[in-house]
Amino acid sequence: MPVACYCQLGMAKKRKTKKQKISTKAKRKIAVSNKLFEPSQEAISISETLSKTPKKVSKENGDNKASSSEYKLIKKDLLRSLLITAGIISLEIVLYLKLR
Repeated sequence: MPVACYCQLGMAKKRKTKKQKISTKAKRKIAVSNKLFEPSQEAISISETLSKTPKKVSKENGDNKASSSEYKLIKKDLLRSLLITAGIISLEIVLYLKLR
């Protein structure tokens, strides 16, 4: 029984003609040449803000609150895992001693 190929199952992918390939290639060349000569607005704004900002970067209060809440959650998860593990190990020891 022959197996149908994935590409034969639905509509086939439409191939680009030679004209379309040439036109997209020309568009890419134009876009690249324009980018080489003109800096983008984003690059201009970034360079302006970099010159205005001080060298020393300080952390925002929001970042500290977010990281401290993450640490609290991690601490809570680790503590819970530790208690469950200790309970399981102690249960195994008790069962071992009773069934011995």
